[in-house]
Amino acid sequence: MAASLLSPQPDEWVLDLCAASGGKTTHLAAQMQNQRVLIANEIHPRRVRALAENLDRCGITNAMVLNETPERLAARRKQACQSAQMRYTNSHSHPSGGIMGQVFLSTHPLVQHKLALLRDERTDPKKFRELVREISILLVYEATADLQTEPILIQTPLGRAEGRCLLEKVGLVPILRAGLVMVEGAWQMLPGAEVWHIGLSRDERTLQPMEYYSRLPVSPTVDVCLVLDPMLATGGSAVAAVDILKRWGARRIKFVGIIAAWPGLNRFTQTHPDVPVYLAAVDNHLNEAGYIVPGLGDAGDRMFGTG
Repeated sequence: MAASLLSPQPDEWVLDLCAASGGKTTHLAAQMQNQRVLIANEIHPRRVRALAENLDRCGITNAMVLNETPERLAARRKQACQSAQMRYTNSHSHPSGGIMGQVFLSTHPLVQHKLALLRDERTDPKKFRELVREISILLVYEATADLQTEPILIQTPLGRAEGRCLLEKVGLVPILRAGLVMVEGAWQMLPGAEVWHIGLSRDERTLQPMEYYSRLPVSPTVDVCLVLDPMLATGGSAVAAVDILKRWGARRIKFVGIIAAWPGLNRFTQTHPDVPVYLAAVDNHLNEAGYIVPGLGDAGDRMFGTG
């Protein structure tokens, strides 16, 4: 009823503030004929996952899924619209592009503040590593919002209380070398997580990934794997890392990065549409050397002072 009364036109931008589980949103998208931008917001983290999956299932290409309170959404409406414009441009420039409902872009004020400091060319390696750790903590917090838990009873100094504990085991998979510092942040949130390293370097001539190290157990020992790499540029390393994990038998995989470029993000979501991606920013393009622009430069060099 609401969608029919609104009667959006194909050239209008529409915000669906309480969008889960997607019925109203899909009706709006149909009326908009998959043109311009439909921002689908849902305040509950668990319901936003179902919303994104339903929009993907219906083949909607002009929607951007957000998980924000109305207050934060209003405060950051300019940034949200800019991100939505990039989403719209991407989907219409690349009609066969990836399933962008699986991409979760954090607009949290702390993430965006720390990201600005991280980009700054004046930031020294020590501060750069600290910022990568801090941003990783915040992004991993968002990436683990759907982990399953079970109820438990706890004895406090004053009585018994109900609580919940994690049912699922998580593995951290940093892509060497830049992903190493992200592990330190992720471990702050998941101190019991197992860590496995995948070494991938980029051929500077072809820009293709080359595997030089991988030491995984014989079979998966965790329920969820978080692939950690601060930069998703061409997408080659991220795609290769997930390929390795899938061949290994990993059941659930998520990618956690800091900055992506549209070409690499498209490549990743086309190749692995079942893998959610958590990011702080998506930048416009790559330069001829395959670096994200404006990006932040070579993350590994800036972390370890080797540039």
